[in-house]
Amino acid sequence: MLRQQVGRRSSHWRVVQLQKAAMSTVQIGGISVPKATPSEPHLVPRGFVPTTLSQESLQHLRWMLQKDVLQQDMFLIGPPGPARRHLALQFAELLQREVEYVAISQDTTESDLKQTKRLSALPCTAAF
Repeated sequence: MLRQQVGRRSSHWRVVQLQKAAMSTVQIGGISVPKATPSEPHLVPRGFVPTTLSQESLQHLRWMLQKDVLQQDMFLIGPPGPARRHLALQFAELLQREVEYVAISQDTTESDLKQTKRLSALPCTAAF
């Protein structure tokens, strides 16, 4: 559970991961989301959630949990660097969500992305 501790200068959040029988839940600031059961566990990120998260990261993760509960899309905007990617991977790791990385450049078209999605939905066999 993420609780807000209101002080004179700032508010503080923390992550609480609740274990209830077979179901586990992540709560941040009163927003509760059940963890997923991944069908392909090797696609779940590992090692991106540090022992303690900064208050800034917790605020962002809480916002992401809200968007997830409302089933809304998220668009992370920020300066160049790995911060947005790390935040997305932390979110996926906390909720046990599978991640697949797709590199996009200025030459990537909408049809390229649709083709990638169609190809990933097909069963894959390899012959050597």
